[in-house]
Amino acid sequence: GLRRGPGGSVSDKVRVGVVGLGYWGPNLARNFDRLADAELAYCCDLDEANLAKARSLYPNAIVTDDVERLLGDDTLDAVVVATSVPTHYPLGKRVLEAGKHALREVSGQHRNIGAALEGKGRTVGRCCRSILRHGETLPGDGEHGIASSP
Repeated sequence: GLRRGPGGSVSDKVRVGVVGLGYWGPNLARNFDRLADAELAYCCDLDEANLAKARSLYPNAIVTDDVERLLGDDTLDAVVVATSVPTHYPLGKRVLEAGKHALREVSGQHRNIGAALEGKGRTVGRCCRSILRHGETLPGDGEHGIASSP
């Protein structure tokens, strides 16, 4: 459905932020940037070289080293967590607690984050390379589940 974007503009695109621009993050950012139904709204990392590259590749995205900007943006729909594995659970949980959908790289901690979903009405997805390569869709609003490719 339609939603309000920054400045009150109306859009039907899902606004996505990518946290972690090291190994998989750049690929995920590129794929979300290319999706017609998505807007790459944020790129976030702690490394200035990664941020500089994101600024040049995605001039319409907000590029920041502060994850709180993403979590505090009421117009952001989803956050992709592409950080190091030990940060997946705590960061994914914070994303859900901020009322956003969370898409994380596959890790063994996926089941643990399900508890953070209770009563949040948010989607958690596991991201596999083939999901983005084939453009498969993730579960819709309010569904709790795992999106994975065959």
